Amino acid sequence: MALEIVSLSHRFRRQTVLHDVSLTVQTGDCYGLLGHNGAGKTTLLRTALGLLKPTAGTLALDGFDIRAYPNEARARLGGLVETPCFQETWNAWHNLEALARLQGFDRAGARAEAERVLAQVGLDKHEGVTPKKRVRDYSQGMRQRLGIAQALIGQPAYLVLDEPMNGLDPQALVEVRTLIKRLTQEQGVTVMVSSHQLAEIAGLCNRVAILRRGHLLVEDEIEHLLEADKRLYRLTVTGAPESVEATLHDMKLAPQLEQVRGQESRFVIDLGSRTAAQWLPDLVDKQIDLVGLCPCEPTLEEVYLRLERRPGQAPMQSRQASLTLTAPPSRQAPARPWWRGLRYEWQRIFSGIRMPLLLLAPAVAAGLAITKLHHQAMADVQKVGAEVFSVTPMTAFDGVGKGLQVGLPLLMVLLAGLASQSIAGEQSRGTLRYLLLRPLRRVQWGVSKFMALALMALLGYGLLVGTSLAVSATCFDFSDLAEALPNGKLFPLVSKSEMMAELGPVLWKPILPLLAYLSLGFALGSWIKNNVAALTATLGALIVIDLGRGFFVRDQVVGWLLSSHLPSALGGHCFLQYYCDVVQGVSNAVDPYAAWTLVVPLTWLVVTLVSALVALIRKAG
Repeated sequence: MALEIVSLSHRFRRQTVLHDVSLTVQTGDCYGLLGHNGAGKTTLLRTALGLLKPTAGTLALDGFDIRAYPNEARARLGGLVETPCFQETWNAWHNLEALARLQGFDRAGARAEAERVLAQVGLDKHEGVTPKKRVRDYSQGMRQRLGIAQALIGQPAYLVLDEPMNGLDPQALVEVRTLIKRLTQEQGVTVMVSSHQLAEIAGLCNRVAILRRGHLLVEDEIEHLLEADKRLYRLTVTGAPESVEATLHDMKLAPQLEQVRGQESRFVIDLGSRTAAQWLPDLVDKQIDLVGLCPCEPTLEEVYLRLERRPGQAPMQSRQASLTLTAPPSRQAPARPWWRGLRYEWQRIFSGIRMPLLLLAPAVAAGLAITKLHHQAMADVQKVGAEVFSVTPMTAFDGVGKGLQVGLPLLMVLLAGLASQSIAGEQSRGTLRYLLLRPLRRVQWGVSKFMALALMALLGYGLLVGTSLAVSATCFDFSDLAEALPNGKLFPLVSKSEMMAELGPVLWKPILPLLAYLSLGFALGSWIKNNVAALTATLGALIVIDLGRGFFVRDQVVGWLLSSHLPSALGGHCFLQYYCDVVQGVSNAVDPYAAWTLVVPLTWLVVTLVSALVALIRKAG
């Protein structure tokens, strides 16, 4: 048995969507899941794929528990659920290659796999599909084909398709049906396909299950379902249809008037256990004027409508026997899930020129601020003796402080905003679902995403620090701080060695607070589904944390606010202000939050990251 579902139930808040459903999909089946919209088909398929956590029940694949071994299940399952969504600015090849890398292929293998699945769904020959054409310009039919293509990556043994023929033109419909037949009949792939259109899967599936309002009405071989209707015949007679119908009722033939045309009436009758030859003498004896008697050719649509519309049709009883679960028979999930997730995220983040430009913005702002400071310092030197008695010349240490004061608040807002879109943006675009179908646990996905964001933050901070140091060294000297007197002599205030000792800590202290702000945005984006709402909430949280310093007086409380550990556009005292005071010769400079330098940012980082992972684990795919 390929896929076994026992006593599956699922609730959304107070609404029960699936009621104690049990199914068996056998190896080699093309299994049809039928039901009107809202019957629970998509919920059942999403649960089977691990995108939803069931309220109750057991799901087994190849004899092992899907929930206990999710990576092994996803290595064997390919899925297409609802509307296929991709990275809109990438072409088909780029999207499929990235997903293939997640599936465990190397670079060359991923490129070959993308070509293979595109050829398999006919997109390589489809008019207008070129490497230059981005997915956002695809038609619905082309997107649907691409969705099937991503489900075929890695040649999964089991394929779960939710309404795979939506939006396809007649020619594409035939091609997809042919593809599914070829997968099941020639390649031995077990396919489970849902639809509310009987014509889409008639002649395609060998077994079907029918759902109504979350209840399983029937599960059986199509041949058996059709066999039950072979006793139905069409009887064509002349005469008053009312009197004929009454006579047929008396004969227990359960007549249903189908058509009246002129003098002729046509009924559908149920012969029961007797044959047509056995019934003919009785019909003649009742003086019924026969025109014709022929069997009704049963169709799947008639079976479905009969079961769906029958008021007294009770749902099937769920199987109570428990499954005997074992470990996966073999390892198919690829190794190094953390690395695969990190590589995908890094590729996604830096797939265009926009992200490098954004990360350069704080560095550019810092460079401009240092240049402006240099012009101001030159102007102040010119005033010595004429307008002022003395002036303290600027050093490169001052320039670095100024650059960080300007660049860090901008970088902090930028990183938190970008982190808020990491998961909320994927969910808004619909791409999160197809990432969660790859063989990575959700915790592995979350950690991989955050690691990629952290590397991006370190890169942005490195650009800021590098720019600040380079521009400061160009405009000023890393020398002793001395006051310039009117006689041209210098009065030493702070030595270079003392300021150099302060420069090292000031360069590493912003790293933890930046990562904490990054994690805060990541957590908010994990809990909030909409990308715009996630960004708004993140910016609001930054403002609240910054303004929070004005509502507290005690340093012990203010010290626990993240805004006390990075410079802010609203002012405030942090380690960077202390550094700037020292390099400007302030002898009584104090860092009031020195004791919280590591503890507070690290606490915020851990709490928000754990919160983000919890949200990702609970999130419906």
